Amino acid sequence: MLVLCVTVPAVHGQNIEETLADAEGYLFVDGQYVKRPYQFVRSGETIEVNGIALDGPGLSIGRERRRHSEDSFQHSGPARRSWKRIADSLSNGELVVFVTDRPLITVQRIDIPEVASALMSLESHETLPSCLVDELTEEQWRSWKESFVPVEDFRLRVEAEVARRDALEAQNNSSILAVHRLNTWSYPLSIVGMLAVVLAMGHLLSHRPIEEPGPAGARTSSQVTVVVGRSLLLVAFLSLLDLVWTILTAQAGVIREVNPVARNLISDPMQLMMLKVGATTLAITLLYTLRRHAIAQSASWWSCLVCTLLTARWLTFTSMFIS
Repeated sequence: MLVLCVTVPAVHGQNIEETLADAEGYLFVDGQYVKRPYQFVRSGETIEVNGIALDGPGLSIGRERRRHSEDSFQHSGPARRSWKRIADSLSNGELVVFVTDRPLITVQRIDIPEVASALMSLESHETLPSCLVDELTEEQWRSWKESFVPVEDFRLRVEAEVARRDALEAQNNSSILAVHRLNTWSYPLSIVGMLAVVLAMGHLLSHRPIEEPGPAGARTSSQVTVVVGRSLLLVAFLSLLDLVWTILTAQAGVIREVNPVARNLISDPMQLMMLKVGATTLAITLLYTLRRHAIAQSASWWSCLVCTLLTARWLTFTSMFIS
């Protein structure tokens, strides 16, 4: 008899009945899946689940948890120890395999999709899952697979489990690729950033804003137009660097965006780029349109200074990731 079970608490020396409607584990009796809820009953040293008695050497404690169980429950009976072990394993999302002539076998949640997919495979000689190689024989596995009939409830739960696993794998792979991209681009971006900071500082020191008298601070010289244009060009380039660095580091998980607006868009680089490019383009267009006014000239200079300091901060931060 082959059983996969879920979790329950127990009180030694008492008859206990408990129904687990939301148990994370899977239950099989004689190779067949049993739908939830699972009704567990312990009467003395007897354990039943959904009216089926669990008995034999399978109730003994498996070798991988023998020491823990003996230390924690050395004065408890076999039924209570088995009950406790099933409860601990299945509360952690593990799969517990009950074989009449063997100790309990546990399968970690990460391996459940492999076992379930193999069970539902149409291949009659599906290979024994690697997580069960040391626990079941090929004959026991074939017997289980041949007698197994996948019901809809089991199929839906397995599909959800597989989807969860695939999502975790995709997330892990995405994180690995993001870290690789950051490591790849850190050095060239740092070189470009240093050159941009040098050019920007030279421009800022050479063309500090000067207050001149006049109505509304108007300026008409072509030199002022060139200076404002350079400032805004540097703002655009440094803003682009900031956007690239933000996306790379955020995807790699090494920073947390503090801008409340950008924080909600950081998971979607396209939306973040649209926001950043749109806002920067609007600001640059407005300042260039008003370039003849002193307030626009000062705003262009200060915007360039802020972006330069931000880039210098990125250079300091990124230097930690360059090997």
